[in-house]
Amino acid sequence: NNMLAEVVEKLKRKMEVQAAAPAHCYAGPGDVACDFCTERKLIAVKSCLTCLASFCETHLKSHYEVPGLKKHSLVEASGKICSEHDKVLEIYCRTDQSFICYVCMRDEHQSHDTSQLHLTELKN
Repeated sequence: NNMLAEVVEKLKRKMEVQAAAPAHCYAGPGDVACDFCTERKLIAVKSCLTCLASFCETHLKSHYEVPGLKKHSLVEASGKICSEHDKVLEIYCRTDQSFICYVCMRDEHQSHDTSQLHLTELKN
């Protein structure tokens, strides 16, 4: 994990000086923002279920180039990460008719009717 941490840190430093993107690429209300952009956040194109982070096109490149990151599971960035706990929304609460993470289930939805989602359901 030290190697992964070093790669992520190098990527952060390398990308701190980013070329300005057109305004339509910046994340706005309702968009999933890149977790690695340091200035104005760009719209994320993918979320990594291993890193539990979302990436814009620029910051996603390492997931296609670094051997250790190539094995990570990427999904379309569509808000499938819990905004309260930064965990994957992998459970459906039938009681509240909403997607929740396991921390939400343990804390606020303990007595509710829930169903575990499969990875294929998350990718759609």
